[in-house]
Parts: sequence; C-alpha cells; structure tokens
Amino acid sequence: MTARTYLVDKLKGFELGAADYITKPLQLEEVLARVTTHLNVHKLQRQLVRQNQQLIEEINRRKQAEMEREKALEALQAEKASLAKRVEERTADLRVANTELTRALRLKDEFLASMSHELRTPLTAILGISEALQESVYGPLNDKQRKYMRTLENSGNHLLALINDLLDFSRIEAGKLSLEIDTVSVNDVCQVSLQITLDAAHKKQIRVSTTLDHAVETIQADERRLKQILVNLLSNAVKFTPKGGSIKLEVNGDAKNGLVYFSVQDTGIGIAEEDIKYLFDPFVQLDGGLNRAQEGTGLGLSLVHRLTELHKGRISVESQIGKGSRFTISLPWQESCL
Repeated sequence: MTARTYLVDKLKGFELGAADYITKPLQLEEVLARVTTHLNVHKLQRQLVRQNQQLIEEINRRKQAEMEREKALEALQAEKASLAKRVEERTADLRVANTELTRALRLKDEFLASMSHELRTPLTAILGISEALQESVYGPLNDKQRKYMRTLENSGNHLLALINDLLDFSRIEAGKLSLEIDTVSVNDVCQVSLQITLDAAHKKQIRVSTTLDHAVETIQADERRLKQILVNLLSNAVKFTPKGGSIKLEVNGDAKNGLVYFSVQDTGIGIAEEDIKYLFDPFVQLDGGLNRAQEGTGLGLSLVHRLTELHKGRISVESQIGKGSRFTISLPWQESCL
C-alpha cells in the first residue's frame, strides 16, 4: 500500500519484491478483488508445485522402469544367446551321436547278417548229411542210430529256424527285405503252416483246429512271408499252451473293407495286460510259467509284426492270464475278383 503514484516508485516497489500495490485512497472493492486474485494465484502456484513434483516423480519412476526393462531385455538377450549356443552345441552332439548310432546299427546288422550266413551254410550241410544218413544213402542204420539222427535233425532244424529269424530280422531292420507279391492260395498256405507245427503240438497233446472262410480263396501276398507269419504265430501258441490245451487257426474275409483276417487262438498261459505293449519288441521274452522251458531268440513276434507291416497290414492281441491269447493279423485282400 502506497500513496506514491509515480511510475518510478512503482518500478522500485516491484524491484524490491512486491507482487502488487494499492494506492491511496483505498477502494474496498479493489482491495478485495486484488486480495482474492492473489489468493487464487497462490493457490494455483501451490497446485502447480504439487503437480510438478508428481510429474517429476512419475518421470523418475518411468525412467527407473525403463532402465529395469532395458536391463531385463539385456539379460534376456544374453540368456537367449547362451541358450542358442547350448542348443547348437547340443544339436552338434546329437548329430555326432546319431551318426555313431547309425554306424553302430549298420555294423550290428552287417554282423548279424554275416554271422547268420556263416552259421547257416555249415548247418545246412549238416542237415543234408543227416537226411542222407536217415535215408540209408551211406548204409543202413539201426533203430538207436535213427533215433539219434532224428534228434540231430530236429535240433538242427530248430537252430536253422532261429538263424533264419535272425537273418530276416537283420534284413528288415536294414531295409533290405522286399516282398514278392503274388496270388496265394489261402487254404494251401494255412495247411502248410499247420503241418510244420503239428508235430510239436501232438507231442504236447494239443488239439489243433481250423476254420476257413470259403469266400477267401486267394490273397495277394508274399507266400513265403505269409507262411512265416502263420508258422511263428502257431509255434508261439504251441510254445505257451500247456499239455492238453487247444489251438485254433481261423481265417475270415471282410469284402466291404477289403481285408482278410488271420487269427490264432490258444488256451495258453495268457499275457498280462501291462506286458502286451512289449510283445513285439525284438529280443524280448516275457516271463511266464512255460517261457523259460522253451528256447528262442525272442524275435518270432517281432518278425510277425514287421512282416505284417511290410504287407501294409496290422496285428492285434487279446489275452487273459490263465485263459489264453488271440493274435489277429489283418492284411489287404487285393483279390482280382473284387
């Protein structure tokens, strides 16, 4: 408040820090208006200060968050690079391991094939001599000698069958076994397969029966391999069926779906449900009451599985402990009359 009205005095007051001035004589309305204005200005200033402070704090928080994000991104990039390096190293290790495994498998297959061939050649000669001796080509034999020669021949044929299984499995695994598809008489291949296994079944007093669908006369298949499938299934049934049991070979045609079903059912010891998934693994022999009494490579069912797949067929198993098993293979019919 001043009574001076000169400009110099007003400027001097502002220089000394005055925010405003009122000249005398006072006018109440002006005083109230100026006071109200300055109060509002002060209030706005305080609000601006608070807002500025909040803005500064928000900026600082965002800067901190950005710094942390950048650090996290850098750490992520570093981890990504490290992971990529580890993946690359692991991939290289796996590539080397795969190469070594492939080589080992190839050498194994070659070894098995070579050994099977080397064993089969002299064994075939032994069997030939045994057969000639039984036919008295080199002179007559007495009953005791004939009995021993039959034992020798049976054992030799059993060993030859095992070697053939091993050789065939090696060829399948190496991708070197191809099928010779032709028109095959279903009745003939079933009868031949049964004849091969009848002696073993009769020794255990096992009843063998057949049921053939007369509509299924022929099938397009590899006759030798189809017979091998059936012989393995029938032999397996004989092997695990106790004395006095029964085995049934059944053939049915499904013209609608173009399939032929070959089933071998037995009254053997059966297979536990949890073991069925291992049945077709090579060299696997499941523990069972009759299993250890029978020798084998554990390749029979694995060969059946592989040969069925080569025919573009499928195999299924139904089994109950103590009641028996039923193996069914389904093969494409592909008969010319369809």
